[in-house]
This record gives sequence, structure tokens and C-alpha cells, in this order.
Amino acid sequence: MGDGELILVVEDADKVREATMSRLESLGYAVLEAKTGPEAITMLQSEEPIALVFSDIIMPGGMTGYDVAEWVRSMRPEPKVVLTSGYNDVPLAASEAVRAIKVLGKPYTRAQLACALRDALHG
Repeated sequence: MGDGELILVVEDADKVREATMSRLESLGYAVLEAKTGPEAITMLQSEEPIALVFSDIIMPGGMTGYDVAEWVRSMRPEPKVVLTSGYNDVPLAASEAVRAIKVLGKPYTRAQLACALRDALHG
């Protein structure tokens, strides 16, 4: 269970994003949402105390979840990152640091989500 940590959910599919946010809230996390990578970057540039970015990998808007993770790593390294996708191939162009990020394959259970977040935040 979370302890009120703030998680930014980056997911373009409305129903998936809403379901994910509901699951995270039921696990004890506070949640922000972004529909695209550029929207997530704007939110990450704010003063919000985001503890973790939970991002889909494949999204419209010119940025993938890997791009968001690269931005976090280089510009705001405090938040942890967990990526999720139904397509789990890591592009060769991704940096070694990004290739090391946990990818939670879709579909995932509530327990798998809870473990991935706990491991990223406290592991």
C-alpha cells in the first residue's frame, strides 16, 4: 500500500488512464494525470512533489514513455519511473539507464501493479 505518494499517470487511452488512477488511489497513492508525453513534461516542470511517473510506452504526441523517462532522468531525477505497455520491446536507441527501467506488461493485476510501484519507490 502507498503512503500518499504522488504518482503522475501518463496514458493516452481514457478508460485505461481512469482505471489506472482508480487502482492507484485504492492502493493509497495520490494521482495526477497526463494524456501525452509533452503534457507530462509540463506537469513535471511544476513544483508538484511527484514521487513516481507511471507511463505507457506507446503514445501519440511525438513522445514515447521512453522519451518521458529520458527527460525525467536528465532534468528531474528525483521521481522514479515505471513504464507499462502491451508491447514490451525496448528500442535499441534508448539509453542504458532507460533500458533498465521496469516495464510492467499489460494486462497486469492489482498485485503486480502494487509490487512494481513499491519496488520502484522503495527498492
